[in-house]
Amino acid sequence: MHIYTNIGNFTALFPVEALEECYHQGSCDEDCAIWSNMIDWQKVGVNHQEMIEVLMEYGAWEKEELQDSLTLTRQRFLWIAAGNFHEELPEQYLLVENCQEGIVQIMPIGEHEHLDIEKVVKKWIKTEFGGEMELDQGIWVDPCAYHAQIKTDKALPTDVRCWNSGGFYLKCLI
Repeated sequence: MHIYTNIGNFTALFPVEALEECYHQGSCDEDCAIWSNMIDWQKVGVNHQEMIEVLMEYGAWEKEELQDSLTLTRQRFLWIAAGNFHEELPEQYLLVENCQEGIVQIMPIGEHEHLDIEKVVKKWIKTEFGGEMELDQGIWVDPCAYHAQIKTDKALPTDVRCWNSGGFYLKCLI
């Protein structure tokens, strides 16, 4: 699973597991080094100079140091992206995976919203596609084009625990 995350003025595509594992108490250096080597940086979509631009905003590194080592720059960029991901993860949210592409999206669910999977999925469809798409034949238990999970208690996306889940298809209205 991959997710787009905003970092600085850029949007980057990272493996969800990398973002989950590269920000925690204690040193994250080893995790960032391991994941940095496993990530396809072409897919991330942010080049070395853009990563330096983002990292310079934090003021923790010298520009020369970042320019000299692409490896360390990537590790630091991943650590910042992972921190942003953890800090921005809502208390409760809808996690939607496009099963064909392996890309997930997160939509926050309000504290007082009813945790009805079909209603929340319909809200996500309206937010994501406007009036161009609608839910086709409800929520299914079987694998579908999309899979949705309602996560509570700030559970991580890969956590198997969820409030409710199901698959669904979209129907084009245009």
